[in-house]
Amino acid sequence: MKTLLLDCSSYPTVVVAKNRQVLASFVSDNQRSCDNYMGLVDECLKKANLTINDIDEIAVNLGPGSFTGLRVAVTIAKAFGFDDKIKFKAFTSFDYLKDADLPILLEAFSNFVYKKSKRRKPDCVEISSLSKTEKYITSSEQLAERLTLQGYTVFHMLPMSFVEVLDRAKEVSAKELIPLYLRKSQAELQRENKLKG
Repeated sequence: MKTLLLDCSSYPTVVVAKNRQVLASFVSDNQRSCDNYMGLVDECLKKANLTINDIDEIAVNLGPGSFTGLRVAVTIAKAFGFDDKIKFKAFTSFDYLKDADLPILLEAFSNFVYKKSKRRKPDCVEISSLSKTEKYITSSEQLAERLTLQGYTVFHMLPMSFVEVLDRAKEVSAKELIPLYLRKSQAELQRENKLKG
């Protein structure tokens, strides 16, 4: 089973695996690499000595994360998967952390975080709305540090490997590859403000 993992939710990531063994991967330290994401996909496939025709399944991170990045990854997956032989899998940014009883926090923007609790739907919330008596986990060392300095109890947890995330991904149809947006885009917010007057 040859798998192509696409994750452009924050730092563009491409992984090519065969039978759950990573053959090639690229993780950018620059969010702007999303501009040339297709080039990164091609580069990873070449490193793995494969072409898109060799791929059996495509696993896509549906978010939350960058509006543009999520659309880019989903669009590329759907374009590659136009051939019915390719299966799709989907996962979220929260899936990089093992199941925990504590709410998971992910970096969002400005003074907001993405939050997921076991019994609630994921949401985008202001940091000031978090409870200082509750405990949280995150895979971001910087977020853990920043929130701890503000008086919150946040534990840093190392993210799972790409292979572990692939094992957690769920099989979906192309129609189910829909980005997980937990907030309105900047353009939508600006439009609303303009209409308000």
